[in-house]
Amino acid sequence: MSDVMSNVAMLAAPSNRSRIYLDVLERNDLLPETAICLVDSMTETAEQRRRQSEDASDDDSNDDAVLPEDPDLETNRSVRERFDDAGVPYQTVETLNPNDDAVVAAVGELDQDLLVYSGPGGVILDGDVLTVGPEFLHVHAGILPDYRGSTTVYYSLLADGQCGATAFIMNEQIDQGPVVGQQVYPPPENPETLDLYYDPWIRSRLLVDVLSQYEETGELDRRPQRTDEGETYFIVHPVLKHLTMLRVKE
Repeated sequence: MSDVMSNVAMLAAPSNRSRIYLDVLERNDLLPETAICLVDSMTETAEQRRRQSEDASDDDSNDDAVLPEDPDLETNRSVRERFDDAGVPYQTVETLNPNDDAVVAAVGELDQDLLVYSGPGGVILDGDVLTVGPEFLHVHAGILPDYRGSTTVYYSLLADGQCGATAFIMNEQIDQGPVVGQQVYPPPENPETLDLYYDPWIRSRLLVDVLSQYEETGELDRRPQRTDEGETYFIVHPVLKHLTMLRVKE
């Protein structure tokens, strides 16, 4: 069994972000001691097809080297395969909605004080799931309060020429909980990796910093946000996305 963090749980959707989180956390001996995995039948079918495709492929290329900034990054295994291989116990809930009653019940049964949130993108959590159990630790791909909302990595790159990540404790307001860590990062070496790999990877790097502090001190260094500052962004328009990619390639 891999080393795990006591008093820390995780809620994980079947996403590339979750797989990258788990890869980076495992390499830093910071895996959670238990987890809740969100799944549904369509996800299960997609995972089976992905594995069958990989097994049948004659391509000898190394899919592990998907990110120039981290050649050791490995995303081939599913979330549950990673937990199984590491010996981390988990509960499966058959829904992709983190506000579902079954998820609320599962979170309420946790004994841990902190839960690393890696749920599906674009879902706003309600008070039931946020207050029934551990505090939710989320890493947002943007510097708060300047860049709240969706696809903020693109707006930040377009305006500032850099990426950012903020770790915070979630509440019912969008990206307005107390901040526990922030970091600025350069643009990706390969802009084609931005959505699928670079965005979750910079989040995972900050997550390691925050959890390392929590493991050492048992506390998080919190500071409240100025809710009257900053701006909330919505899903980036394809034209702006294209302009951002061109800027990164310069």
